[in-house]
Amino acid sequence: MARLIVAGSDAVWIVPQRVAQSDIDAGLLVQIDLPAPQGVEPIGILRRSTVTLVEAIAALAQQLRECARAQ
Repeated sequence: MARLIVAGSDAVWIVPQRVAQSDIDAGLLVQIDLPAPQGVEPIGILRRSTVTLVEAIAALAQQLRECARAQ
């Protein structure tokens, strides 16, 4: 479900690379390189589009989108 949402929008999907690698290889998704502590896998933000994000989460989501555009 998340894969379809991301592919059809400007949403950010943070998952282990192996989960999205085939979509990255096919050019369907773009990888954003973010540092993570060794041994920690990235996590993602999944939200309902009908719910307004609190300011801190909205700011994080915006920063992630800006990183994606810069890649």
